[in-house]
Amino acid sequence: MDTIERRQACKKRGASFIIIFVLLSQGLAIIGSIERFGWPFVNYPMYSQPRHFEGDAVNRYFLYGTLEAGVEVLIRDKDLKLDPREFIWGPVEDILKDRVDSLKHYIALYQKLYGQRLISLKLENHPVTLMADGLREELPATVKIIRVIDEVPQL
Repeated sequence: MDTIERRQACKKRGASFIIIFVLLSQGLAIIGSIERFGWPFVNYPMYSQPRHFEGDAVNRYFLYGTLEAGVEVLIRDKDLKLDPREFIWGPVEDILKDRVDSLKHYIALYQKLYGQRLISLKLENHPVTLMADGLREELPATVKIIRVIDEVPQL
């Protein structure tokens, strides 16, 4: 065997060792044998362990707006051109944390899209409880009502 062939054989063995190491490490991470081995072979609890258990209540927030005419309307994520995550982290969280200034953008957007003026916002929680045989709906509760400020910026 000449020098070139030996180098190629060493490279193949080295590459094979790395591949086998990576596959074994990932396999151990999947079955949970390595808890604190380290990146990138970690057991991600986000995927491997449940976040909620039987008997836990899961919050479901519904946002209602009251129009000038006194009519209450359901405001969904789609109504504000948001995805569900943006809706929860946007107007719902703003109401929960009393960030009225941040809400002005969503109020102005609603008024621009639908041509109707909101006078108040109401956040309700319609929780469900996880049960062995499915979900059990709990009684809804009003979380917070916020009177909309008259000075809403124009979009």
